[in-house]
Amino acid sequence: MSRHKVPDAWDDDWEPEATTLPPAEAPKPQANTRMTKAERMALHEESNRKLWQSADTPDDQPQYLPATNHVSPA
Repeated sequence: MSRHKVPDAWDDDWEPEATTLPPAEAPKPQANTRMTKAERMALHEESNRKLWQSADTPDDQPQYLPATNHVSPA
């Protein structure tokens, strides 16, 4: 029976397959991501600058669609 297939109750060996856990993948070693305080501050300042710049510039697209049909009440 395939390892990636769900065990079927009609198969004779479904109990051992259903009770065993799939092998867990080994965790990948993480790269050394330690940064100095100056690097962290520079990254923080850059992200804040981008955030404020996006907040200060108006969007080209309106937040709503204005009514295009001028229906008068009857």
